[in-house]
Amino acid sequence: MRNLIHLSDNSYVVFIYPANNKKIKQQAEFAKSNFVKSDFQQNVINLTWEQLLVSVDSNIVDSKELNKQMTDFKDKYKIKSSR
Repeated sequence: MRNLIHLSDNSYVVFIYPANNKKIKQQAEFAKSNFVKSDFQQNVINLTWEQLLVSVDSNIVDSKELNKQMTDFKDKYKIKSSR
């Protein structure tokens, strides 16, 4: 929440949470709708780990090292693979 008070035209706050955690999703959406001025709501991004990893996966270009790191990360945090 403390980061929300520092929002400006050129700054962002990103809430990253697991897709299955509905409580965090609700709280993040509530904070965005109720505590952030409408002018800055586009600067608050609610993102799931799964969405983030799909984006990263789709942008990996032939990097065995990065692919291994992504696989290890998903295994460690029990995130279903998007590949």
